[in-house]
Order: sequence, then structure tokens, then C-alpha cells
Amino acid sequence: LKKKTHPMKKIYLACAAVLFAAGSFAQNGTIQNGGFENWTDQTLYQYPTQWQNSNQQQWGGIETVFKSTDAQAGTYAFAIGVELVDQDTIFGYVFHGGTGQNGPDSGIPYSYNFDEVRFQYKSDIASGDTLVLIIIRYEGGVMGPMIALEAAVGTQANWTQGSVSVSAGTQDSLFIGFVMGN
Repeated sequence: LKKKTHPMKKIYLACAAVLFAAGSFAQNGTIQNGGFENWTDQTLYQYPTQWQNSNQQQWGGIETVFKSTDAQAGTYAFAIGVELVDQDTIFGYVFHGGTGQNGPDSGIPYSYNFDEVRFQYKSDIASGDTLVLIIIRYEGGVMGPMIALEAAVGTQANWTQGSVSVSAGTQDSLFIGFVMGN
């Protein structure tokens, strides 16, 4: 593994880990690698297996998702950061689902009905910035509306149970993720 390191000017989110995938969806269903225990090595970066993330976009080898051993449970969590390059902000994100040229275009198989997403997190989010939960439900290949909800703000030095209520609905597949960076 070759790793090019870049010092982060700001890391807004210390650790955000979706913990126990069953708990993430009101104790229903499972999401592959929901505990972030499996990681894959690539030139210049690592990323959680089964989860797409901003490191895979190759923004000049600049990482914005980091493997952390400061996990609430298990061995690993992920940390989402933001890097300022010149006057541009390279933001961090992780998600399950597929994307095309116009953004999200498919989900992962998930048919359980849920009305809440729970996760464990620590944060050091700059004023005016937010960790956002993104959800898109697909039914029969038809994309529903994108739901973008505030998941965390501010500083939380200890592991904290996060919870975001969402409208109950049905789907046969689901796009879900977190994004950081104003």
C-alpha cells in the first residue's frame, strides 16, 4: 500500500460510525459491513468494504474518509473530514448504493420498513457545518425523493447515540449515506 499523506487543515467530523446495522434501521434488517470491520487497501487510500466514499473519487489523492481505531464497538469506525485546497472544499461522504453521471441512481436491496436511522458518533463539527443523512428509497426501480436530514452538529467528545426520524415508507432497495462539508 502506497500512501500519500496530506495534512488536514480541518477535520470537522472526528468519527461517525454506523454501529450495529440492525440498530441503524430501528433494529430491522442488515447492511453489509455495517460495523465497518472490513476495509480494502488501494493505492493512496483505504476505504470500508461495501461502502462507496469520497476517497474513491481520486481528488488528487486527498483523503476525506479515514479508518479509525477509535470505535464505539468492534475494531474500526470511519472519520469523515474536509480538506481545503486553494479556495475549494473537498468534502467527505460514505454511502451504500449506486451512482451515475447525474448522482445517485440505485440502492442496495433492503425491503424492511423503517422510520428511524440510529448510529453512534463523535464529532468536532465547525460552526455552520452539519453532518447530513441522505436516504433515497427505490420501489420497482423507480427512485423516490431524496431525503437529506441533519444528523449531527457541534462537538461531541464521547460516543453518542444519534437518531434521525424519517417518514415510514416501503422500498425494495435503499440508497443511504452520510455527507460532511459545507
